[in-house]
Amino acid sequence: MTNSSSTSSVDSSRGAINDAINALIAQRRATTDADQIANINDAIDNLNGNLQDLNQAQGLALANTIDAASKELQQIISSAPKDLSSQFIGQIKDAIGRLKAAKGT
Repeated sequence: MTNSSSTSSVDSSRGAINDAINALIAQRRATTDADQIANINDAIDNLNGNLQDLNQAQGLALANTIDAASKELQQIISSAPKDLSSQFIGQIKDAIGRLKAAKGT
């Protein structure tokens, strides 16, 4: 990755992760399920860590950070209760797609 493509990937990834965090926060406000709230809090903490890692990442480390964020979001979808809104699921899937595009996969 060149410096400009790394910067573009970081910026795209940062935007996707921030949008996913905002969707998670909205979902956390909408639920009363303690397990779901705990899972969302864990995911937000992990995604915030990914955001910090993005600021330092280059090359393979950048790809690994983007992968980690994608996997965190995929885990949210796979462990989500069946009654979650399609809008929330769509927002998370959109963020995953944007992360994959930023990585070039």
